[in-house]
Amino acid sequence: MEFTMINNVGIIIQLSTFLLLLGQQQFAVAEATPCLPPPGLGNLLDTQEKCNCFYSFAASGIEDPSNFPSIYAEDSVLEFPQVGKYLHDGIAEYISFAMAGVFVSDYTRVGDPIFFDFTGSTAEQCVAVIAERGAWNLNTAFTQDNQAVCADVVTGVKFFYTMTGDQASPIIVHKQDVWLPDALVSDVFSLFVDSPAAAEYFCDVNVNTCNNNKKSPKKSAKSTKNMRPPKNSKAMENCVKQFNDLPSFSTSGEFTYVDGNTKGCRVVHSFFASTNDVHCPHISFEAEEDIFGLYKCNESAGRAPPDLFTDAELYFFEHVAPGMLELGDAIEIKMEACSNRDESGKSPTSAVA
Repeated sequence: MEFTMINNVGIIIQLSTFLLLLGQQQFAVAEATPCLPPPGLGNLLDTQEKCNCFYSFAASGIEDPSNFPSIYAEDSVLEFPQVGKYLHDGIAEYISFAMAGVFVSDYTRVGDPIFFDFTGSTAEQCVAVIAERGAWNLNTAFTQDNQAVCADVVTGVKFFYTMTGDQASPIIVHKQDVWLPDALVSDVFSLFVDSPAAAEYFCDVNVNTCNNNKKSPKKSAKSTKNMRPPKNSKAMENCVKQFNDLPSFSTSGEFTYVDGNTKGCRVVHSFFASTNDVHCPHISFEAEEDIFGLYKCNESAGRAPPDLFTDAELYFFEHVAPGMLELGDAIEIKMEACSNRDESGKSPTSAVA
């Protein structure tokens, strides 16, 4: 396999060649030998620093969630501007929601990612800008009328990371910015957050899980537990009504948001709260401070993609990458199950989205 330059604007990388290239390079960063860019990448990796950044990233195993503990630091941040910011452990939670959680049946990478740009410095700080195509199957148990839905989407990501020189853990990602077409929020989110099943799921977590975790200082843990409402109680009915009174999302200018007082935000955080009660304050109908002093699902931060990406990067994600990845537009929504699979026929997880 070879690397291919397309229109001098991006490189399609065959993932299966990474290990071969790393073997040939013998990990230049660790060995302190001249870094030789792979065939076809000379224009992209035009400095020793960029070349070292590339090989370190290629060796990191970032596409495998089991490597996250060694790749992300305690202060690492993932930001998807219309949805929110996620810190360290929250990064894995977000990716779990997006790739194969309750509301998404599976995510399948289609083809190979495109490396749009690398920057490197003598301070060993690296920035990689990547686009990939992936197909989301929504879980029909939570879609309206149990309709099968496939969202075939281009995702853009900018990784800010440091090279460690350690072959076992070659990079530490400090920040990861995510771009997805606005229609993923405005059109796809509403296909499941507006369903009766989503309301029931949210309220089951809100009433029967999170309320069980809120202990009054005037009552013992045992007496609080005995106060847990039954699943078909009036509390559930009231919760469903309050949930359904919320908007699915909010808008500001040309962008759609689910990080404010919306159904979308509460559905996302109810998924997190189902296994991690740190998120329980985030799904309260009243603004409630969490253990970090933060308020979620209250007011949108109003962050927009241009706050994180350059005009050139946004143009590439939306107008150039789709054609290179054999997708007509940056997002295609079909009312049927996705049929795409990667070369192995499996549905791999990805750190990019």
